[in-house]
Amino acid sequence: MNSARLERVLVPLFLISLALLGCTPVNVTATPSLPTQITTVTPTQRQAAASPVTPTSTELQDFPTIALEPTPNSLRRLTANPSGDLGPAWSPDGEWIAFDSNREGSREIYLIRPDGSQMTRLTDTNHSIDKRSPTWSPDGKSLAFSAFLDVEQIYVLDVEESRDNPYDPLAGVHRPISDRYVSSYSPAWSPDGSKIAYTSDDEYGDTQIFEVDVASGKRTQLTDGEAFKTGASWSPDGTRLAYSSKADGDFEIYLLLLKDRRVVQLTANGYADTGVSWSPDGNYLVYASDATGTDQLYITTREGEKPTRLTFDSFVNGDASWSPSGCCIAFVSNRDGNAEIYVIDAPKLGE
Repeated sequence: MNSARLERVLVPLFLISLALLGCTPVNVTATPSLPTQITTVTPTQRQAAASPVTPTSTELQDFPTIALEPTPNSLRRLTANPSGDLGPAWSPDGEWIAFDSNREGSREIYLIRPDGSQMTRLTDTNHSIDKRSPTWSPDGKSLAFSAFLDVEQIYVLDVEESRDNPYDPLAGVHRPISDRYVSSYSPAWSPDGSKIAYTSDDEYGDTQIFEVDVASGKRTQLTDGEAFKTGASWSPDGTRLAYSSKADGDFEIYLLLLKDRRVVQLTANGYADTGVSWSPDGNYLVYASDATGTDQLYITTREGEKPTRLTFDSFVNGDASWSPSGCCIAFVSNRDGNAEIYVIDAPKLGE
């Protein structure tokens, strides 16, 4: 798949909705509840004509009937700029939120405090190269992100160094950790710091989840089959990856159990479910669904049970990121007319 086609395919569904509602278009990669077990095959076992997954049940999950309520008063806005701010990611200590924005022309990586103060740009603007989708290393010292050169590639910057000397992917000392010749994007750092999961095309041109060993650079394909997959998110214990896939025709949330490469389908509701993020205790996931017509945030258990709606409004909400303390969730919304970053208190779950 060429890069131009890839770029069109990978615009997240909730950002398409933002554009339709009059927001400034933005150029980002995708991030695309009855648990259903599905089977996968390894690349050597793959049959080109075979379906990559076979659900054992096709029963659709119904969302509970909930009276429409105002979004809670705990909602607070972090950014305010005519440009689009996207991809919030909490630092491991909860002191910073990284995000990407095109407020200075090209899309760059920024830091901001959870109260909206001390905004800092970490990447260089000289070459008008879009950088996006930051993800933190577990020690909080580094950020991985994607940058679009000839194809999209994944780089790693040192946070402290980049505060004073913004990172430039074109500087001679910097090298991508992903394949130079195949677009790679939507990085997610593993909890033990040893690997970064990301989205890329396999040898058949199918979009899959891969991982790269940070130390050695060894790359491994984790998923298989013809269905589009993207937006990997590691469970806190590192044993599974949540991601979005069109395996059953529309975007749903799946889990890849890394020990035996078994795949479990978490959502099966006939709507587009994307942008998944784990709670710090590993018991819940937050994601966006367009079940009501515009993307709203929902929370489900790691078994895909009891989906609970978090936002109640007519705006487009998505790109959620759970804070390390579990207290709150950062997300992107167009409620002020363009994509901005907000924080909302997480509900008390399991009580």
